[in-house]
Parts: sequence; C-alpha cells; structure tokens
Amino acid sequence: MPISSDSTPTDATTRAALMRAARRLFAHQGYDATSVRQITREAGANLGAVTYHFGSKQALYHAVLEDALAPFASGILAAACSARPPLERAADVVGVYFELLARMPDLPFLLIQEMMARREAPTPITNALRQVSGALGDLVREGQEDGTIRGGDPLLFALSIIAQPVHLSIAAKVLAQVAGVDTHDPETRERLRAHTAAFVQAGLSRRAE
Repeated sequence: MPISSDSTPTDATTRAALMRAARRLFAHQGYDATSVRQITREAGANLGAVTYHFGSKQALYHAVLEDALAPFASGILAAACSARPPLERAADVVGVYFELLARMPDLPFLLIQEMMARREAPTPITNALRQVSGALGDLVREGQEDGTIRGGDPLLFALSIIAQPVHLSIAAKVLAQVAGVDTHDPETRERLRAHTAAFVQAGLSRRAE
C-alpha cells in the first residue's frame, strides 16, 4: 500500500515498502520489465529511494531474492538434515515447502521469471538451489544406502522433490478454473500437502522399483 503523503516514513519503513513493491513487480513482470519508477510509485517513495537504500535496481533485486530465499533454504535444510528416516524427511521437506509458499506466494514466480530469462541466474538463486539440491541429494543417497530409497540419480530425485510444490503453486489459477481446486483454502492446501508428500515418498520408495 502506498505511503500516505502526510506521513513521515523512516528509512526502515521506506526500505521495507520498496522491498515489498519490488518483490511483487519482479515476480509478476520479471526483472527487465520492471522499472525503478514503477517500484518507487508502488512503494509510495521518491524516485531516488532505490539508489539511496540499495545503490541500484540490481542490488535491490538481489536483496529481494535473498530475503525470499533465505527462509526457503534454511527451512528445507533443517527438514532434510534432521535425524528422522530419509523417506519421512522427504515428506517433511514437502510440508515445509508448502508452509513457505503459503507465506511467500511470490517466491515460485520469482524463480520462474528468472528461469525464463536469457542470462545467468543471479547468485542468490544459484547459492540457494545448490544448498537445497545438495541436502536433498544427500538425503536420497542415505536412503539408497539403507535400502529405503530406490536406485537412481540423487540430484534428479532432489530436483523432482523441489518441483512438485512449485508446480502446484504456479498452476493455482488453472487448477481453480479447471478442477475447482482452491489452493488458497487451508483445508485444500493441507490435502495437497499430504497428497504431494505421499506422492514424493511413493516415487522415492524402493518398493516403487
């Protein structure tokens, strides 16, 4: 929401408003199609605010990505590296993923926009995905060693785990129109979480061979 003209925002509130506006615009328009003027207008800030608070549009973009990806990476790593059996941890990862996407619905769109861009992915994305895919790959290897997870490339399994919740989030509008599935409804989201966790476990399980 734009800051009213009769208020006196602090540096912290202006910075937060710029982050919120930039995250929404970058997620739905992409980096290249989003201008500094659009960001400052939506944030209710003056045109020089991005330079003052971040130094550049690119630095703001990296700050937005780091802010979105830090809880994503830490949450997934905590679930993937717990002491529970590998297949249970895989289900836990899906659960954490659903919780994060409910709190940060722009995250999958930020990732998709960047995947569609014809340039190298920025460091915040590559670092987070390396951490997450590495931890999930280790989880899969551990399950393969103890006989609970079937044979196959651990990295490809890891990428498949990551993709499931993201796909459902991105397809939310189509799911509602075609199948009447409201992904914003808490009960429906819980059913989707349980289904996706069971689907991932079934796909990984050695019994699937």
